[in-house]
Amino acid sequence: MHAAIQRAKFGLAAAAGSLGAYVSSQKDNRRHNNYVLCDGPPRLANVAKNGCTPFPPKKEPEPFCTLGVSKDRTAVPRQFTPTEVKDTGCTFNDKVNPSPYSDSSILPEPNWRPLPTFSLKEVKAHGTMKPDETWVTYRGGVYDMTTFAECHPGGEARVHMVQGQDLEAFWEVYSLHNRPHIQNLIQHYRIGNLSKEESEQATRESTFSNYYDNDPVRLASAREGTNIPSTHPWNHEPSREALVESFYTPNELFFVRNHNNVPDLKPDEWELEIEENPDCGIKAVSFTLEDLKTKFPRHEVVAALQCAGNRQEDFVTEDRPLYVAPHWTGGAIGCAKWAGVKVRDLLRHAGLDVDEFALGNKEYPNAKICNFIAEDMDETGTPYAGVLPIEKVTDPFGDTILAYEMNGQTLPRDHGYPVRLLAPGHAGCRNVKWVKNIIVSKAVSSLDSGSKLDRHFNPSVSFMNHLRFGDDHVRLELGPVIQTMPVTSIICIPGKNANVEVNGDGKIEVRGVAYSGGGRGICRVEVSVDGGNQFHPCELWGMRPKIAAEWGQGRNWAWVQFEQKVSLPEDVKKQLKKNGNVGLEIVCRAIDGDFNSQPEKMEHSYNSLGICINHWDKLKVNLVDGETKNKAEYVF
Repeated sequence: MHAAIQRAKFGLAAAAGSLGAYVSSQKDNRRHNNYVLCDGPPRLANVAKNGCTPFPPKKEPEPFCTLGVSKDRTAVPRQFTPTEVKDTGCTFNDKVNPSPYSDSSILPEPNWRPLPTFSLKEVKAHGTMKPDETWVTYRGGVYDMTTFAECHPGGEARVHMVQGQDLEAFWEVYSLHNRPHIQNLIQHYRIGNLSKEESEQATRESTFSNYYDNDPVRLASAREGTNIPSTHPWNHEPSREALVESFYTPNELFFVRNHNNVPDLKPDEWELEIEENPDCGIKAVSFTLEDLKTKFPRHEVVAALQCAGNRQEDFVTEDRPLYVAPHWTGGAIGCAKWAGVKVRDLLRHAGLDVDEFALGNKEYPNAKICNFIAEDMDETGTPYAGVLPIEKVTDPFGDTILAYEMNGQTLPRDHGYPVRLLAPGHAGCRNVKWVKNIIVSKAVSSLDSGSKLDRHFNPSVSFMNHLRFGDDHVRLELGPVIQTMPVTSIICIPGKNANVEVNGDGKIEVRGVAYSGGGRGICRVEVSVDGGNQFHPCELWGMRPKIAAEWGQGRNWAWVQFEQKVSLPEDVKKQLKKNGNVGLEIVCRAIDGDFNSQPEKMEHSYNSLGICINHWDKLKVNLVDGETKNKAEYVF
């Protein structure tokens, strides 16, 4: 067992994380509640072919309770005032100069405050003398990244592994750091300089091996429209148009969100281990891939999967960059038919009375969380991990499986081969790939990345003024860790800034996908072509739900696809006839089974970690008069 996994166990409070083909048409589909009802895979009508130190002194964390106690021991309201944090700069005397560069859009000049010159020997020795502080060099600067490590999107260990070294070779591999706002950010942690000679020496001596060399070949990278936000680790999303080419997203197009390199696992060598927890009757057991396929019932689930940060690019504005990655543009969602073994069946085999627990007849105080630890690790040996509430995995209707098939095919390496967790209705970050260990415990494993990166903070909590200074400067309990995703919809056709031809009927076709987490399903999708003043309901296409979304019972795991031909406003028609073309903004919004509707503006749901983006989707197109165009083509 890896040492990192062993550390995870000690971190727990108790005993121990394509079809490839398009969907065939159905001739005799019947409509009901705007859905096309069909026993087999559904279809779409007219499917297209196409910071610096020193920092303020640490304070004791505020208690979770929002009540204080008066002298007579009665509860009284306690007002919370957020810690005000400023970039204090860094000097080596008693004078501290406030930074004029707390605004992330302004690049600090290296000489804005007096900085000492360090030797490379001093930088390297600092890590030995003070191992809890991380100093690095980069292009002539010396940086103290100690407090930043806690909020590093790539994990704390990846910051500490550069202790005393130069970043040049590391950032050649992790090239996403070359973006301007990241180059800006590091200057806020600058504490000194190197001489010109030693700066050049540090760059020459900077070495770092690329452990991504054995990643699989990605066919999607050759497809037009594919967005690849980063290659190390690999992350890609298909074009929006590709999302509505078929109901099931082909495996090679399905978005990929990786945090590390891709394990190359041999089926005859891989084993799944369930850790012992005697407090709830769980014994230590292990299973081979063959065991999972032959000793337990095969269970199929049709479910959409969406990255928690889908549409992150919408949060990026000129004066407010987003410091998390990748910056998805809307394609980090897909729908597939998954097959595998129920996690509850495995836990039952290990000794947990899942039926009595699910019925509420038994309670296990030390069984609150199911931790799924993955095979993929960063360069320091820290594995990826995710957690689910035990209720989700023991619910007989929760459909939580370890999947070994995707769209009728063996699970691809990029999607978790040999098995991945599929927790329908939960955010992509919870659906751990390459699962190696399952640990049932009272508390969340310290390996859980979501406890850091998937917290939903109030819009007033910023990266530059709060998060980058570490956990002591933000109240974590006010940023709950997400599990499921809010209702959302995405316009797929027409494309952004596309030229859309308008013919005699004065209508344009709008198509897209909609989804709501937690199994809430979609009741209605509406589109507008006048900036949201008037919305038009769309036709919905999808799998016939076993339980209607509006009944509020969950289990609507799949997405729906929507389409509608919308009549243009009269004033737009007149401008089109007069000028031959005109700009137009298309808007869509969805309503889920609990009748939650998407918020209108991005500011309503903005959060500095870029998750749960679900404001109205909007895009602008250029309308072209089809009749004028035809005449012009005929003349020429």
